[in-house]
Amino acid sequence: MLALNFVNGKTMDQMRAQLQQAIDAIAEGSRYHGYADPAAPAVLQYELRPVDMRDPVPPANYPYNNSTLYPRQDPVQGA
Repeated sequence: MLALNFVNGKTMDQMRAQLQQAIDAIAEGSRYHGYADPAAPAVLQYELRPVDMRDPVPPANYPYNNSTLYPRQDPVQGA
């Protein structure tokens, strides 16, 4: 699983921990008849590939929580 961290306020370790919980839940949910067989293996087991896209230092007065690399468009006023 490729995971891009654009959130300046979240460390890579925090991102890994959050995504690992999701990966573990997916694996648990993929155990065939796991409710009846505690030894049933997981069918899906994702491997995490994190990429750090955060700003080393956000620009002064930057109004967003995400990195300057985050793809965004300014909202249309009055729309």
